[in-house]
Amino acid sequence: MHLPRLFQGAPAGLAILLPNSYIGAETSREFGLMINEVWEPDMTAVFVSPAVLELSETLGFSHLHPRDRFWELLETAGITPKRVITSQERKALADGHTEGSLSDPVRLMFIEKKTSQLLRLGIGLAELNRREIVAGEKDRSAIPDDNDIKQFLAKVQALHPKILAFVTVPDIFVRAFQSRFPGLTGTPGRQQFQMEGSEVWFLGSTTAQTRGALLTAQEDLFFALGERISALREEAAK
Repeated sequence: MHLPRLFQGAPAGLAILLPNSYIGAETSREFGLMINEVWEPDMTAVFVSPAVLELSETLGFSHLHPRDRFWELLETAGITPKRVITSQERKALADGHTEGSLSDPVRLMFIEKKTSQLLRLGIGLAELNRREIVAGEKDRSAIPDDNDIKQFLAKVQALHPKILAFVTVPDIFVRAFQSRFPGLTGTPGRQQFQMEGSEVWFLGSTTAQTRGALLTAQEDLFFALGERISALREEAAK
C-alpha cells in the first residue's frame, strides 16, 4: 500500500494529502468544462444543481460560493461525517486564484481529493444543464431545456441512484419536471413520485438568503434526508 504524501506548492490553507495511487485519477472535461460530475452507479444520494456556476467552473468544484450553505448542511445533518470543503479551503482557493498562485496541478489535486471523499460516502454531485456556465441559479440561461432533462433521466436510468436530491429554487425545479410529473409542486421535502426508480427530494436553494423559520425548515429537511440516507446505508451494510 502506498503511503500518503503531501502535495507541496498549494496556496495557504490548501495542503493536499493524497495517496500516491490516486495522483493519476481521471481529469477529463465533459462538454469542455473542468468541473466534472461526481456520479457512479448505485450511489446512495446524488445532489443535483440546475447548472454549472462561473465560480465553480473557475475553482473546479461545486458549491463554492461564500454564501452557499451546502457543505455545512451536509455535515450538520450527518450526511458527511465532517465538512468536505471548509470555509478556509474555499477562501484559499479563491485567494489563490486571485493572486495567481493556484496552478492547475494544485487545483486538480484538490478536486481529486474531494471527489474521492464523496465517492467513499456514496454521495454524488450533478447538474441538469451542462451546456451553460452561469453567474447564478437565477440566471435565465441556467434553466435546463427538454434535451437536458432527457439526458439527465437517461443517466438516472443507467446509474440508478437511490436518492436524487435537488438543490435549487422552486421555479427551476417545477419548470424542469412538471410536464413529466404533473403532480409535482415546489413544496420542499420528499416528493410523491420517483424518477426512474429513484426517490426524489426537493431541498430548495442553499445559496438564497434564507433566514428565520425558512432557514430552520431547510435545516430540518436536511436532517430528515440525513436520517433516510443513514437508514439506506444500514440496509446496505447488512
